[in-house]
Amino acid sequence: MEIWLPDIYVGGDLNQDMDLLVEELRSLGPEYEPFAQQLEQNPSLYTLWAYDSDMGGTAFLSNVGIVNERVISVIDIDTYIDQFLKQMPSQIRVEERQVTTIINDDARRLIVMLPLSDFSVQEAIYVVKHNNTIWVIAFACAQKDCNARFSVFE
Repeated sequence: MEIWLPDIYVGGDLNQDMDLLVEELRSLGPEYEPFAQQLEQNPSLYTLWAYDSDMGGTAFLSNVGIVNERVISVIDIDTYIDQFLKQMPSQIRVEERQVTTIINDDARRLIVMLPLSDFSVQEAIYVVKHNNTIWVIAFACAQKDCNARFSVFE
């Protein structure tokens, strides 16, 4: 796996960098403790996780998380997405679902919205099937920051 992120992103491979990343998140202040706890409690959830150190004006860290899962060859992306969405919190709204291609592989781009108490989080989620592996690349930010940050995500 390879992904380009701007130099201001902090994070990496959680198998190698977990302790350092959790320590870094905690040093940002108590409002970022939920991010540190999520990573600590789910160490195998992400293959890679990073956040934008240019934090903007909310306590939500713009971030990218990548997961991968081996699947049997007959599983297609749309079936996988349908199952994936069933596991998401009920308040998440899918606002867009597009067919796309990423480096010659069939892919889908989802835009989802998660309303929180103080603000909403918007995510651009790319689901790519390469051979028997499904990759989910999720870029998340506070909705008010999306116009500026989604160009980086793209």
